[in-house]
Amino acid sequence: MSELYQRASKAMRMVEAKPALVESAVRNLKTWLNDPSDGAHHDAIEALLSEGNADELVSAFYRVLPFGTGGRRGPVGVGLNRINPRTVSACVEGHVMWLKNRFPKVERLKIVIAWDVREFRDQRELYGRETSLHGTSSRSLGELAARIYASHGIESHLLMPASERLVSTPELSFSIRHLDAHGGLNLSASHNPPDDNGVKVYDERGSMLAPPDDQTLLDCVAQATA
Repeated sequence: MSELYQRASKAMRMVEAKPALVESAVRNLKTWLNDPSDGAHHDAIEALLSEGNADELVSAFYRVLPFGTGGRRGPVGVGLNRINPRTVSACVEGHVMWLKNRFPKVERLKIVIAWDVREFRDQRELYGRETSLHGTSSRSLGELAARIYASHGIESHLLMPASERLVSTPELSFSIRHLDAHGGLNLSASHNPPDDNGVKVYDERGSMLAPPDDQTLLDCVAQATA
């Protein structure tokens, strides 16, 4: 068991909160740190400990950030209950499952990816210093999503790396239909505070998902998160 986990779990157990929530956070932290994939953001956890901000650690780890109708959005930060490369990756993996179930006979699935101007700057001053989370942007999360889709053989249509343009939601919906794509992904948190971000899923009509498709996607994302 890592020294970081030992220090963090000890600090979290001193937080005044429901014991069940604290223990859930501690368990999720252990799983998070034991995951060999990239994106654990150890430096962000260290920063929260240095700031004496164990409350934020409990809040960030006590649950998986809910995936509601059409998407998932919330504060950018470290942990399962925050928007970060790991939680966005889980959304994309779930979307991949959903697409392959919805279009089982299509050999070459196509997706359109859009993003807004958001870039994490820690305006709430939770971390006290710059960490690997700083600079996490809608663009960087969108490009991450494209790499995940590509790993599953799904073609992504997105802006070129050098482009300074953005794709608005109406443009995304139009592009999905114009390109005969099978869906879309929008990296945006709409009207949420500047340090929030989110993932929204669109169908082949360029629309947000409606019942029962939304529940099917929820189930797929839950499988990817498990």
